[in-house]
Parts: sequence; C-alpha cells; structure tokens
Amino acid sequence: MSSKTLTIPARLLCYCFHKPRRVFHVDPARLYYGSPQVVTGSAVRTVDLRSDTVTKPGAAMRRAMAEAEVGDDVFGEDPTVNENSYIKYYYPLSLLSKTYNLTDPKLLKKNLCGSKDFIQRAVRARKALGGGMRQSGVLAAAGKIALSDMIGRVKEDHRNAKSFAQALLQCDPPMYQVDLTTVESNILRFRLRDAHMSPAEFCERMAGVDGEEVKALGQGVQVLMFPHVGGTVRAVWHLGISEEDTQLAIQKAHFVAQQHKLKSIRAA
Repeated sequence: MSSKTLTIPARLLCYCFHKPRRVFHVDPARLYYGSPQVVTGSAVRTVDLRSDTVTKPGAAMRRAMAEAEVGDDVFGEDPTVNENSYIKYYYPLSLLSKTYNLTDPKLLKKNLCGSKDFIQRAVRARKALGGGMRQSGVLAAAGKIALSDMIGRVKEDHRNAKSFAQALLQCDPPMYQVDLTTVESNILRFRLRDAHMSPAEFCERMAGVDGEEVKALGQGVQVLMFPHVGGTVRAVWHLGISEEDTQLAIQKAHFVAQQHKLKSIRAA
C-alpha cells in the first residue's frame, strides 16, 4: 500500500485526534427517532410519510436478489457486479453513507454509480480503509432493479407530494404554510401557522386515531410524519404511498386543523 493511498484516511485520523471538539446545539427534531405506536384495527389505515427509507423490497427485487449469481467480489469474481451491459457501471459501496433511496426499496441504500475509472478509484479507497464485500451480487441485483424499474415512477411521488402541498394551502381553517415553488420532488416541508402547536405535537396528532375521527372520516387514518429542523414538518413520498394514501393524508390534515380550531375556541 503506497503512501499516496493512505493520504486521505491519514489526514482524517489526524484531524479527529488533534482538532478540538466543539459542542453544537442539537435540534430536538433530530431526536425524534423510534418506532411509532401502531394503531390496530380493521378501520385504521396507516400512511407512513416519515422517510423514503421505510420502503421494503418488492417481489421483483426479492426474486432478483434470490436468483443473483454471486462470487468473491474482492477477487473480482462476482458476475452480477461485473456485468455492465445493462447500465454503464454500478457497484455496491459500503463506504458511502448518503442514501440513494428516492423510491428505491433496497435493503442497503449504499450504492455508487459512475464511470469505470471513478468506480475503480472508489473501490480502492474503500479497500484502503479496510472495507471489502464478498458475495455482493445480491446487492448489485437489487440496485439494478431499482435503476431499471423504479425510476419511471418517481414522477408519481412528485405528483402526490405536490397534490398534498396544494391541499394544505386550501385547508379551512388555514393552518399550514407551504411554499409551492420549493415543492419539486418527493420531499415536502411545511410550517404550522399556530405557534401554540409544535411540529412534534402536530405529528403526534396526525399519528393518533380517536372515535371522532372515525365518525367524521368513516375510518381511522394514522399518518406518520417527521418534525424536522427549523420548526418545520417533513413528509416524504415513496414506493409504499399511493394516490389513495395521499388523499387519506389530506383528509386527516384537514380534520386535525378543524379539531384544533374547535379546541382553541373552547379554550378562549
């Protein structure tokens, strides 16, 4: 191993050891992880908009993973990883931590796409840091399904997110603030007009189901969202969310706004 290969990891280690540690303020929203309380019952529908990372492999992806030809990839003998006739070049790289999820329901969201030379340099860097994947064809097979079959439905998620954002602005009473010019993907962030309701409280209300809701909507709808940084609420559309789910989430958001107004009037 040459000194040039070790340059980057060596600098990182030196930075970690010699750089004085600083304490940063942690937004409470970043602590909002954990499994939600699942509301059971035949009249309850769950719409999970917390993140696109909650997606699961579909039947086609599971089949591709199960049937993938594998070999020792460290020796360059995994045929599924080596096969590059369908897409230019693909590699499952465990070094990466940034998700390439979107509507892609993979088990591990750690994949890298690029030119052959770029991939070879990235794999070398990963190896220098002590990483190596052996029979990684099962992951490559999943990634290829995601790139070939899932990209076409990304527009569906974008459309549903836009519909939800527009419905929030049409809510009566007005409770939500949304900048439609920023809604360009499957990720939506919005604010609450009432300062007396925090994003975390709103998310708890959206996730809860009571008798009044079932009576008003005809069924209980548990909508899971994420209280995000900067006093916003985040909702993310993905493979598991249909247009029908989006309409149910809209109904729930309108119901919560109406109930909050009634509660405010009674408290006045």
